[in-house]
Amino acid sequence: MPIITMLMLSVLAIGSNVSNVSASPTVTVYATDHAFYSEAPSLVSTYFNVTVGITNVVDWGAWSFKLNYNTTLLDAIRVYKTANTSDNTDFVPTDVLGNWYPDQAPTINDSIGGGLGRVWCGALVPVAPGQGRNGNAEFLKIKFHIAVAPPRGISPPNPANITWSCALDLYDVVIGDSYGAAITVDVIDDGSYSYTRGQQIAGAPVASFTWVPTFPIVCQEVTCTDTSTPNGGSINAWEWEISGPATNTTAMNLSTMKFHCDDAGTVNVTLTVFDTEGMNDTVMHSIEQTKPLGCRLDLYTSTNRWCGQVTPNVGIGINEPCDALSPDVNVTLFAEVTWNGAPRMHVLVAFEVLDNRNSCVLYRTAETDKDGIARIWFRIPTPCEVSNFGKWIAYATAKIQDVKQEDRMPFDVGYVITLELVLTDKDTYYAPCDWISIGVELKNIMWIPKNVTLVAVAYDDCDVPIGQVIVPITVPGGRYCNPYHMYVEIYPGIHVPQWTYVGTRGKLYVSAFTTLPRLCGVAYCPEISKTFKLEWRG
Repeated sequence: MPIITMLMLSVLAIGSNVSNVSASPTVTVYATDHAFYSEAPSLVSTYFNVTVGITNVVDWGAWSFKLNYNTTLLDAIRVYKTANTSDNTDFVPTDVLGNWYPDQAPTINDSIGGGLGRVWCGALVPVAPGQGRNGNAEFLKIKFHIAVAPPRGISPPNPANITWSCALDLYDVVIGDSYGAAITVDVIDDGSYSYTRGQQIAGAPVASFTWVPTFPIVCQEVTCTDTSTPNGGSINAWEWEISGPATNTTAMNLSTMKFHCDDAGTVNVTLTVFDTEGMNDTVMHSIEQTKPLGCRLDLYTSTNRWCGQVTPNVGIGINEPCDALSPDVNVTLFAEVTWNGAPRMHVLVAFEVLDNRNSCVLYRTAETDKDGIARIWFRIPTPCEVSNFGKWIAYATAKIQDVKQEDRMPFDVGYVITLELVLTDKDTYYAPCDWISIGVELKNIMWIPKNVTLVAVAYDDCDVPIGQVIVPITVPGGRYCNPYHMYVEIYPGIHVPQWTYVGTRGKLYVSAFTTLPRLCGVAYCPEISKTFKLEWRG
């Protein structure tokens, strides 16, 4: 292990109570505050970014922190590095013991208990001893989604505004210097989130609307559709208002309105609805639109998930990952080529896919169509003698007007659900009337939850099945190729009958199915087993 990596790990073990080796001004680690206010029934902003950073640091060479948030109000979606940390080597905890391993994505856990979620991040700064970085820096940005807005107060009888809020709680903050010693953090400045709702007039309709595409780019047309709810009368009139870099393309007095994205920036769209009782309500959404400058290539896939479940495209964006893929799945890779946001036809795109041993799985070339999209397809091979499970990566490259562009898409290959360990409460069981208590450790390598039917079957010394138990469970998904580990107790266990052949090699087999085989269920992964003794209770 490199010396500087060992120093990083020693800093994480020591904690932040070790005094700094060099004097510095007040060192502050902070998270930013975010407050929203709306008189409308819908969200002011669906997503927002929380910045975590540091001020007045001297000779910093490593950092880590945890940030808690309220999972009832917020979902943590993704973590982005900043220009200050783009070259940092990530370290994250990947098991329950808290061991840290290099080159992994930050950990996002939405269920640490007590209604809290946690973002856990850390990194090593690639600097030589004595050459650490100084001053102020932004570690990263955490993208949050507003899961639920507070209800609106009705006036009368409730004239008060309603606010829901939670702390963005920083803790376990560790800052290391370039020598591996801990730097004292003088101030930890937690962030905060709040959402305040204004009043709703009694009997008024509740205004709302949706729009597609959700994240438009310049030159795209956006369609906004009224989804308001009447409250007494029926809605019979609409007024739309647009501000920002956009041009309206349809009538402004209809339930559906379209606008054209003219430039990058924020477009504020306001809808006021009127009903037959003379009541009205208003809602406003801020819609962000981006402008891809020059040549742009975006590699992504619309993967066929386990048992044919199809999810939206993943990997969209530069160097964005794809969800995990299982053996024998057919994968289509798409590469979209644009110039200043417009599709480019007849561009040759080169594709390459590397497996976990950095061996090439395929090279292909495809030409873009009228939508600027080139595509190829291949099937994930089944495991061979040397397992191909692990981190894979797909590349796509193209050239327009002598400008080269590339995009890559990392992803995991492996069994979607893996049975890792089976445990029993004893090594010896007695016939008759004993019970075999069973515990199973399993993991899900996908981002989405999976329904699993666990089946445990016990055999006696003569390979006669003596009992079985079936437990349907849902295994939560991980985030960004970080598997979700889960321990399950299979209740009530398996009863040892009187006619059991006692001996020294009773055996327990545990399998994970999509559903029971008689219902066309298939296995997620190989079964696991455990031996035990069977004796007669005299």
